[in-house]
Amino acid sequence: MNGNQYGSRPQGSMGHQAGKGGASEGPTLEKITAPYNFVPLSRKVFFPDWADQVSHDLPFSDGISGELVCELTTHTPVYVRNGGKWEHAEVMTNLDAQSFFYVKEGEKRHFMIPGTTLKGMLRNVIEIASFGKMGKVDDHRYGVRDLQNPNLYGKYLTTDLGGKVYKPLSNSGWLLKDKETGELGIVPCSCARVDHTLLQNSRLHLRQSSLSKYEIWGENRLKVQFDCTAEMPHAHSGGKKLVYRKVTNLSGGSTSGTLVFTGQPSPNDGRPGKKHMEFVFFNEEPGKVVVVPRKVQQEFQFIHSDANEVPNEEWGYWKQKLAHGCGVPVFYLTNKDGSLHSLGLAQMYRLPYANSVRQAIKHSTTDHFHPDPDLAETIFGYVDGSSDALKGRVAVSPAVATHAAPMDKPVQTVLGGPKPSFYPNYMEQPNSGGQYQTFMDSDCRVRGWKRYPVRPIGDISTPKGVTDKVDTKLIPLKEKAKFTFRVKLHNLKPVELGAVAWALTWGNNETLRHSLGMGKSMGYGQATIAITSADVGWQDAVSAFVARMDREVGGSWKKTAQLEQLLGMADPAVSPQCGSLQHLFLAPGKGNEFVNAKKEHLALLPHVKPTAVKDADRFKALKPREHGNALVLPAGASTPVPPVSAVVPPPTVIWAAATLTFDNGRGILKAVLEGKNATCGRTPEVDPIIAKIKKKGYITSGVTVELIGGNNYKIVKVEPLS
Repeated sequence: MNGNQYGSRPQGSMGHQAGKGGASEGPTLEKITAPYNFVPLSRKVFFPDWADQVSHDLPFSDGISGELVCELTTHTPVYVRNGGKWEHAEVMTNLDAQSFFYVKEGEKRHFMIPGTTLKGMLRNVIEIASFGKMGKVDDHRYGVRDLQNPNLYGKYLTTDLGGKVYKPLSNSGWLLKDKETGELGIVPCSCARVDHTLLQNSRLHLRQSSLSKYEIWGENRLKVQFDCTAEMPHAHSGGKKLVYRKVTNLSGGSTSGTLVFTGQPSPNDGRPGKKHMEFVFFNEEPGKVVVVPRKVQQEFQFIHSDANEVPNEEWGYWKQKLAHGCGVPVFYLTNKDGSLHSLGLAQMYRLPYANSVRQAIKHSTTDHFHPDPDLAETIFGYVDGSSDALKGRVAVSPAVATHAAPMDKPVQTVLGGPKPSFYPNYMEQPNSGGQYQTFMDSDCRVRGWKRYPVRPIGDISTPKGVTDKVDTKLIPLKEKAKFTFRVKLHNLKPVELGAVAWALTWGNNETLRHSLGMGKSMGYGQATIAITSADVGWQDAVSAFVARMDREVGGSWKKTAQLEQLLGMADPAVSPQCGSLQHLFLAPGKGNEFVNAKKEHLALLPHVKPTAVKDADRFKALKPREHGNALVLPAGASTPVPPVSAVVPPPTVIWAAATLTFDNGRGILKAVLEGKNATCGRTPEVDPIIAKIKKKGYITSGVTVELIGGNNYKIVKVEPLS
C-alpha cells in the first residue's frame, strides 16, 4: 500500500531522506504521532436512578419541556457529503456527489447539517462526560500478523526445537463447502515447499499478491508431478533452520500434487531473508474432515474483509471458487481436543487475538454491558436488539446555513487510518518498559473513546491524493460558516437538560470546539455552538448536572482523567503531547514508521499530560453493578458507598408459567409474565434452558425471581424442564 494512505510527508520531514526504491531511511522515531487520541475508558458507569420511570405520557414532577435555539459557527472547513448512496466513480466525477449536504427550494440550494449528525456528536460528548457505557461495539476478534513480536505472534505459529531450528505449527488442507448442508469443512493434506528456482519464472519473484501469481502461472498448470524430501531441517538466512518437506523435482516425479501460491511481500532479489518459496499440497485425507464452526467462520471473514464487510481481493476470489464447489487451499491450527482454532490463506496467517473488543472493555468493568440504561440512553433512547426499547426525549433539527461559501474547486485527498489492531495506539500500555499489552493478554484494556483533537486553522493539513482507486473528492464549506438549529426537549429532568446544554456549549465555554463531519483527521469540522434563545432555564440545569457529576465521582468531576482529556482535545490552544496531529508514515522497508514505532516500543501519549487521579485510585472500592443497585458516591467522598437498600435482601417471587427468550447478542436470558420482566446473564446453570429456547425461539417455564424495582426482576432460578 502506498505510504500516502495515511497522509504524505514532504521529503526531509522529521529528518528523513529518500532511500533506494523510494523507501525512507532516517533517525530513530521519537514519538508516535496521530490525528486522533483517546479519552480513557472509565471504570465507573453512571446509571440514573430515575431511568425506569421515564415516560412520554406521565411527566416527572420536575419535568421540563421546551426548546433551545442554537447557532453553530465553523472555525475550519467543514464537510458533510451530499445525501444519496454514491458509488466511488460518482464521488470522483460527479459534482453533486462531491457537494456539501443540501436541499433545494426551487433553484436555490440550502446547505444543511443533518440533525442525525448533530445528535450523534452531542450524544457522544454526553456518553463520555457522564461516564456512560461503551457497549455499542461488535464482538469481533481482530487478527494479528506481527513477525517482529514472537511472544505475541510467532510462538503460536512456530515451535522452537532448539539450536535455531524451527518448525511450523500450522496444518495444510482444502476448505470445502458441503453441497447439501452448506457447512464448511477442511480436508487435511500434506504440504511441501518449492523454491522459486524450480518454478523457473522470474515474474513470480516480483512484489505481488497471490492472485497475480496464479494469473502468471495459469490455473491449468497447477497440477504437478513431483518428488520431495522427508520432513527435515533446511538451512535459511541468519543461521536458522526450518523443518519442512522440500520439493526436489517438479517434472515427472512420482507424487501428484497442486501448486499453492501465497503473496510476495517484497521482491525476491536473491538477498537473504526474502520470501523465495511456494507450496505443493498433496496426499489429501477425505475421511478426516475438520469442521469449521460458525464462530471461526465469522472471525475468518471479519479478518479478511474491510470495515464494510466487503471481502478483500484474495478472499473475494476464493469465496467465489468455494461457492462453485472448488476447494480453497488453507492453513489452520487446532485446539488440544482436535477442534478447529483458526484458519488463514498463508502459512503465517493473520491469527485471531485471544480477546475480542468486548472482552477488553469488560476488563475495565462489566458495567459497560449492563442492561440498565446510562444517562445518554435515558435521554436519547435506545433499542437493544430485543423487545426492550426506549424512545428518546430530545429531538435535534437539521442545522440550516445562514452564511456558507463552498470552496472554489473540489479537494482530492485520501482518508484512512490504522485499525484498532495497531495496539501501540489502541490498547492501554504500561508506563515504561515491559512487553506491549495486546488483545492476547488476559487483562488487556482498550484505550477508551476515540476523539479527533481540534487545532488552529493554521495547522490544517490536507494530504494529497494517491490514486483514483483509494482517493475521495469533496467540496467543503469554507471556515466561518454559520448554521441555526433547534433542540426540542420533552419531559427532561433538570440534570438531563443540564447534560444536553453542557454538551452543546461545553459548559458555556466559548474557547472549546466540537468536531463533526468528514475530514476530522485533517482538522476539518471544528465548530462552536451557542444557545441564542430558550424557553427553559438551561443555565441552572447545567449547574445541576455538574453538581450531580461531582457527587458521582466524589467531587472534582472536571479533574477526572476522563474530563481532563475530553476538554483538552476540545481546546485548539492545547499542544498535543505527541507533537503533531498527523498519521505515521507508511512505506515499504525502513521508512515504515508503524513498524519502527513497534521496534522502539513506543506508544501514543495521551493528548494532555495526565495530572488527574487515576481511576484505579479514585474508584478503587467500586464493584460492578448488581441487582440494579447503583453504587453512589456522596459529595466529598473519596470511595464509593453502597446505598442502604443494597444490604437488604431483595424479596423473591415464583412465576409459575413465564415466557422465556434468549438474546444471543447480549447473552441475556429474559422471562416475561403479565408485563413484568426478569433477566439474568448466561451461566452454566441456564445453558440447558438456552439450548431448548434456541430450538423453538421461546419456552414456558416456572422461574424464581428477585424484585429489583418497579416491574423489573432478576432471574434467580429456572425450574428444570421435563
